[in-house]
Amino acid sequence: MDVRRVALTVCVLLTVAVSAPSAVIEWQGGDDWWSAANWTVDGVPDQEIDSATPATFTNDQFTFASGSVQRNGRIEIKGAAGSFRLSGGTMSITGQNNSSALNIQTGAAFVVDGTGQLVLAVNTFGNRTFGGDEGSFTIAEDGVLTVESQLQITDGFHFLMQGNADVTADHVKHATSASATSLFTLEGGTLTLLSDNPLQTPSLGSSSPGNRFNFTGEAGSASIVHTNATLAGKTLADKMATGFLAIDGTVVKDTTTVVNGRWFDLTAVGDTQTVTLVPEPTSLALLGLPALGALLRRRRKPALLRAPR
Repeated sequence: MDVRRVALTVCVLLTVAVSAPSAVIEWQGGDDWWSAANWTVDGVPDQEIDSATPATFTNDQFTFASGSVQRNGRIEIKGAAGSFRLSGGTMSITGQNNSSALNIQTGAAFVVDGTGQLVLAVNTFGNRTFGGDEGSFTIAEDGVLTVESQLQITDGFHFLMQGNADVTADHVKHATSASATSLFTLEGGTLTLLSDNPLQTPSLGSSSPGNRFNFTGEAGSASIVHTNATLAGKTLADKMATGFLAIDGTVVKDTTTVVNGRWFDLTAVGDTQTVTLVPEPTSLALLGLPALGALLRRRRKPALLRAPR
């Protein structure tokens, strides 16, 4: 037998084994605690699942479509096949013993879409509430995420906002290095930040959009709202000037640079600053050219008809 064929077959089998889910787990609806026997596991209803602290799930695939669940203690979703989809209802998690509420690691994917709502809290304010490391979190459609304290993403993690996503956090932190960047992409929705230091990173690095906040959607599709612009040098305007923001991967430090037909609009009302992606000024000006031409023609016409002296 061809040795290369045997090696390829073994490689494929190993890949399938690693990627296969450990269990398929579904919340049965209704309102209860995480520890309740209200889960369907691999088709078997009324099951309990891990309720330890932390509760760790490696390569398990969760679905949650209705009802509500509460939990005190961190949940960890891990593994390349690991996933959690919250498409309806509400999940509320409070981290205990100075620990985060939710960690997504080693390639796992967490999705909040539809009308799903995820509420994350901690028993000691100021600690990391949301932790992402080498995985992904997508919030889309009318999904809602509320993070009581720090939303932290690190090496290789991708946080993606789409549609009408509504994300509120004290602040967002790229806790990573220049050599292993994390990504935060705003394709749509609103990111509201409450801290006087809303966007944080230890290193912006040299490779954009890594460790930055990258707008990729159409004009008007996404915005960042900072409600506590009171600390000099840390406001949303300061973060823009420092290079925290990008459009389609291009770093933008002002409200005049145009990238692919869009630019940033920065508004301030009291202590609230808002950055929104808007159409470039030339596009808006072009809309007025026909009217301007008609006005000039009207002004010239009387002069042409005036009788000579």
